[in-house]
Amino acid sequence: MQTFAFALDLVDEPGAVERYEALHRAVWREVEAALKAVGVEDLPIFRIGLRLVMVVRAGDEFDPARDFARYLEHNDRIPQWEALMQTVQKRVPEARPGEQWARMKEIYRLD
Repeated sequence: MQTFAFALDLVDEPGAVERYEALHRAVWREVEAALKAVGVEDLPIFRIGLRLVMVVRAGDEFDPARDFARYLEHNDRIPQWEALMQTVQKRVPEARPGEQWARMKEIYRLD
């Protein structure tokens, strides 16, 4: 099992946090099915202030670059969900070009 962490900010606008959280209380079933189809086994998202941290747990064969691209193409509803998310999301300054959720570097693990 592999674990990845990603960071993203929410836009600093009235109602953005509430909207993001409400959308995630009712995540579209197609989104969850597509994530599972590409090998994601667990995906909690944490928030403090406007900063989000997403932890992705997936099998050893999971490759974030390849498999998140596959997720985006899984069905017609996924691009709609992602477009909706982008109305309340903002890339962190450390994000690489083309990266919405910035991949975080693991610096410690308790084994």
